Amino acid sequence: MAISPRRKKADNAQHVGELTTYLERRGPGSEDFAPTPERIAKARHAGQKITPTIIHTETGFPTGQFYWRITPVIDELEKRGTLTNEEWSAACRYMRHYAGSRHKGPATSKLMPYYDRGFQSLDPAERAVAMGQARSLAEKAVHPLFRPALRWLEAAAEDEWPLWKLGEMYYPHLSRSAQSAKASAVLHFTLAMLCDHYGIGHRFSTTDIEYAVRSIRITIEMEERVAK
Repeated sequence: MAISPRRKKADNAQHVGELTTYLERRGPGSEDFAPTPERIAKARHAGQKITPTIIHTETGFPTGQFYWRITPVIDELEKRGTLTNEEWSAACRYMRHYAGSRHKGPATSKLMPYYDRGFQSLDPAERAVAMGQARSLAEKAVHPLFRPALRWLEAAAEDEWPLWKLGEMYYPHLSRSAQSAKASAVLHFTLAMLCDHYGIGHRFSTTDIEYAVRSIRITIEMEERVAK
Protein backbone atom coordinates (compact mmCIF):
# COMPACT_ATOMS: atom_id res chain seq x y z
CA MET A 1 0.00 0.00 0.00
CA ALA A 2 1.38 3.38 -1.07
CA ILE A 3 2.10 5.97 1.60
CA SER A 4 -0.18 9.00 1.30
CA PRO A 5 1.43 12.40 0.57
CA ARG A 6 0.07 13.71 3.88
CA ARG A 7 1.64 10.83 5.83
CA LYS A 8 4.91 11.25 3.96
CA LYS A 9 4.95 14.98 4.73
CA ALA A 10 4.30 14.26 8.41
CA ASP A 11 7.11 11.68 8.50
CA ASN A 12 9.49 14.17 6.89
CA ALA A 13 8.54 16.86 9.40
CA GLN A 14 9.08 14.43 12.27
CA HIS A 15 12.47 13.44 10.87
CA VAL A 16 13.52 17.09 10.58
CA GLY A 17 12.29 17.82 14.10
CA GLU A 18 14.17 14.88 15.62
CA LEU A 19 17.39 15.69 13.76
CA THR A 20 17.17 19.39 14.70
CA THR A 21 16.60 18.53 18.37
CA TYR A 22 19.56 16.14 18.36
CA LEU A 23 21.87 18.69 16.73
CA GLU A 24 20.81 21.49 19.10
CA ARG A 25 21.48 19.30 22.12
CA ARG A 26 24.81 18.15 20.72
CA GLY A 27 25.81 21.63 19.61
CA PRO A 28 28.35 22.58 16.96
CA GLY A 29 31.40 20.34 16.86
CA SER A 30 34.58 20.45 14.84
CA GLU A 31 32.84 20.56 11.46
CA ASP A 32 34.28 22.84 8.83
CA PHE A 33 30.90 24.54 8.70
CA ALA A 34 30.49 25.05 12.44
CA PRO A 35 30.15 28.56 13.89
CA THR A 36 33.22 30.19 15.34
CA PRO A 37 33.99 29.56 19.03
CA GLU A 38 33.31 33.27 19.68
CA ARG A 39 29.77 33.03 18.28
CA ILE A 40 29.07 29.87 20.28
CA ALA A 41 30.32 31.47 23.50
CA LYS A 42 28.25 34.63 22.96
CA ALA A 43 25.12 32.64 22.20
CA ARG A 44 25.48 30.41 25.23
CA HIS A 45 26.20 33.39 27.47
CA ALA A 46 22.97 35.00 26.24
CA GLY A 47 21.02 31.76 26.70
CA GLN A 48 20.41 31.45 22.95
CA LYS A 49 20.40 28.36 20.78
CA ILE A 50 22.72 27.73 17.87
CA THR A 51 20.13 26.48 15.38
CA PRO A 52 20.88 24.13 12.49
CA THR A 53 19.13 24.20 9.12
CA ILE A 54 18.47 20.81 7.55
CA ILE A 55 19.22 20.59 3.83
CA HIS A 56 16.44 19.13 1.69
CA THR A 57 16.55 17.50 -1.73
CA GLU A 58 14.86 19.17 -4.72
CA THR A 59 11.79 17.00 -4.05
CA GLY A 60 11.60 18.23 -0.46
CA PHE A 61 12.96 15.14 1.28
CA PRO A 62 15.22 15.96 4.25
CA THR A 63 18.78 14.74 4.00
CA GLY A 64 21.24 14.08 6.79
CA GLN A 65 23.16 17.19 5.82
CA PHE A 66 22.82 20.51 7.60
CA TYR A 67 24.49 23.84 8.23
CA TRP A 68 24.49 26.14 11.25
CA ARG A 69 22.63 29.40 10.90
CA ILE A 70 24.77 32.54 11.06
CA THR A 71 22.00 35.09 10.48
CA PRO A 72 19.49 34.82 13.36
CA VAL A 73 18.71 38.57 13.38
CA ILE A 74 18.03 38.63 9.64
CA ASP A 75 16.09 35.37 9.84
CA GLU A 76 13.80 36.88 12.47
CA LEU A 77 13.22 40.05 10.40
CA GLU A 78 12.24 37.89 7.42
CA LYS A 79 10.01 35.72 9.58
CA ARG A 80 8.18 38.80 10.92
CA GLY A 81 7.71 40.18 7.40
CA THR A 82 10.03 43.15 7.95
CA LEU A 83 12.16 41.87 5.05
CA THR A 84 11.03 40.19 1.87
CA ASN A 85 12.53 36.84 0.94
CA GLU A 86 14.57 38.57 -1.78
CA GLU A 87 16.00 41.09 0.69
CA TRP A 88 16.76 38.28 3.13
CA SER A 89 18.58 36.33 0.40
CA ALA A 90 20.75 39.33 -0.50
CA ALA A 91 21.55 39.97 3.17
CA CYS A 92 22.52 36.34 3.77
CA ARG A 93 24.78 36.30 0.73
CA TYR A 94 26.61 39.45 1.83
CA MET A 95 26.92 38.23 5.43
CA ARG A 96 28.18 34.83 4.29
CA HIS A 97 30.92 36.41 2.19
CA TYR A 98 31.87 38.76 5.01
CA ALA A 99 32.05 35.93 7.56
CA GLY A 100 33.87 33.67 5.12
CA SER A 101 36.52 36.31 4.50
CA ARG A 102 37.33 36.49 8.21
CA HIS A 103 37.27 32.97 9.57
CA LYS A 104 36.69 29.30 8.89
CA GLY A 105 33.09 28.93 9.96
CA PRO A 106 29.61 28.38 8.57
CA ALA A 107 30.24 30.73 5.66
CA THR A 108 33.06 28.46 4.47
CA SER A 109 30.90 25.34 4.60
CA LYS A 110 31.43 22.46 2.18
CA LEU A 111 27.62 22.55 1.90
CA MET A 112 27.52 26.00 0.35
CA PRO A 113 24.43 27.45 -1.34
CA TYR A 114 24.23 27.07 -5.10
CA TYR A 115 25.56 30.59 -5.66
CA ASP A 116 28.75 29.78 -3.75
CA ARG A 117 29.67 26.48 -5.40
CA GLY A 118 32.69 28.09 -7.05
CA PHE A 119 34.36 28.49 -3.65
CA GLN A 120 34.25 24.78 -2.82
CA SER A 121 37.41 23.80 -4.69
CA LEU A 122 39.52 26.44 -2.93
CA ASP A 123 41.62 25.82 0.15
CA PRO A 124 40.60 27.81 3.29
CA ALA A 125 43.06 30.65 2.71
CA GLU A 126 42.15 31.05 -0.96
CA ARG A 127 38.46 30.85 -0.13
CA ALA A 128 38.79 33.59 2.49
CA VAL A 129 40.47 35.88 -0.06
CA ALA A 130 37.87 35.10 -2.73
CA MET A 131 34.99 35.76 -0.35
CA GLY A 132 36.62 39.01 0.74
CA GLN A 133 36.78 40.08 -2.90
CA ALA A 134 33.12 39.14 -3.38
CA ARG A 135 32.18 41.22 -0.33
CA SER A 136 34.21 44.18 -1.59
CA LEU A 137 32.49 44.12 -5.00
CA ALA A 138 29.09 44.02 -3.30
CA GLU A 139 29.99 47.02 -1.13
CA LYS A 140 30.91 49.05 -4.21
CA ALA A 141 27.40 48.41 -5.55
CA VAL A 142 25.86 50.14 -2.52
CA HIS A 143 25.71 53.94 -2.38
CA PRO A 144 28.22 55.31 0.19
CA LEU A 145 25.42 56.90 2.23
CA PHE A 146 23.93 53.45 2.79
CA ARG A 147 27.14 51.61 3.61
CA PRO A 148 26.62 51.96 7.38
CA ALA A 149 23.89 49.36 6.82
CA LEU A 150 26.58 47.00 5.52
CA ARG A 151 28.56 47.58 8.72
CA TRP A 152 25.40 46.64 10.63
CA LEU A 153 25.03 43.46 8.57
CA GLU A 154 28.65 42.58 9.31
CA ALA A 155 28.13 43.11 13.03
CA ALA A 156 24.94 41.04 12.89
CA ALA A 157 26.89 38.21 11.25
CA GLU A 158 29.00 37.94 14.39
CA ASP A 159 26.65 39.01 17.17
CA GLU A 160 22.99 39.65 17.98
CA TRP A 161 22.80 43.26 16.82
CA PRO A 162 19.26 44.69 17.09
CA LEU A 163 17.80 46.81 14.30
CA TRP A 164 17.85 50.00 16.39
CA LYS A 165 21.66 49.86 16.28
CA LEU A 166 21.40 50.65 12.58
CA GLY A 167 18.90 53.43 13.18
CA GLU A 168 21.25 54.93 15.77
CA MET A 169 23.87 55.46 13.05
CA TYR A 170 21.51 57.79 11.17
CA TYR A 171 19.19 59.09 13.89
CA PRO A 172 21.20 59.28 17.14
CA HIS A 173 18.74 61.67 18.83
CA LEU A 174 15.65 59.47 18.46
CA SER A 175 14.34 56.81 20.84
CA ARG A 176 15.27 53.20 20.21
CA SER A 177 11.79 52.33 18.96
CA ALA A 178 11.91 55.22 16.47
CA GLN A 179 15.44 54.27 15.44
CA SER A 180 14.32 50.72 14.81
CA ALA A 181 11.35 51.86 12.71
CA LYS A 182 13.44 54.18 10.55
CA ALA A 183 16.23 51.65 10.21
CA SER A 184 13.88 49.31 8.36
CA ALA A 185 13.66 51.70 5.40
CA VAL A 186 17.44 52.14 5.33
CA LEU A 187 17.91 48.38 5.34
CA HIS A 188 15.29 47.85 2.62
CA PHE A 189 17.04 50.13 0.16
CA THR A 190 20.52 48.87 1.05
CA LEU A 191 19.37 45.34 0.33
CA ALA A 192 17.68 46.49 -2.89
CA MET A 193 21.09 47.71 -4.09
CA LEU A 194 22.61 44.36 -3.12
CA CYS A 195 19.79 42.60 -4.97
CA ASP A 196 20.68 44.55 -8.10
CA HIS A 197 24.30 43.51 -7.68
CA TYR A 198 23.45 39.83 -7.18
CA GLY A 199 20.82 39.75 -9.92
CA ILE A 200 17.93 39.22 -7.51
CA GLY A 201 14.58 40.82 -8.29
CA HIS A 202 13.17 43.23 -5.70
CA ARG A 203 10.26 45.57 -5.05
CA PHE A 204 11.88 48.97 -5.69
CA SER A 205 12.44 50.90 -8.89
CA THR A 206 15.55 52.92 -9.77
CA THR A 207 13.55 56.07 -9.02
CA ASP A 208 12.64 54.73 -5.55
CA ILE A 209 16.31 54.13 -4.77
CA GLU A 210 17.36 57.56 -6.04
CA TYR A 211 14.71 59.19 -3.84
CA ALA A 212 15.93 57.18 -0.83
CA VAL A 213 19.50 58.36 -1.43
CA ARG A 214 18.35 62.00 -1.47
CA SER A 215 16.33 61.47 1.72
CA ILE A 216 19.28 59.95 3.57
CA ARG A 217 21.55 62.77 2.39
CA ILE A 218 19.12 65.31 3.84
CA THR A 219 18.93 63.32 7.08
CA ILE A 220 22.71 63.29 7.44
CA GLU A 221 22.96 67.02 6.76
CA MET A 222 20.28 67.76 9.37
CA GLU A 223 22.04 65.59 11.97
CA GLU A 224 25.30 67.40 11.26
CA ARG A 225 23.58 70.75 11.88
CA VAL A 226 22.16 69.47 15.15
CA ALA A 227 25.58 68.25 16.23
CA LYS A 228 27.04 71.73 15.63
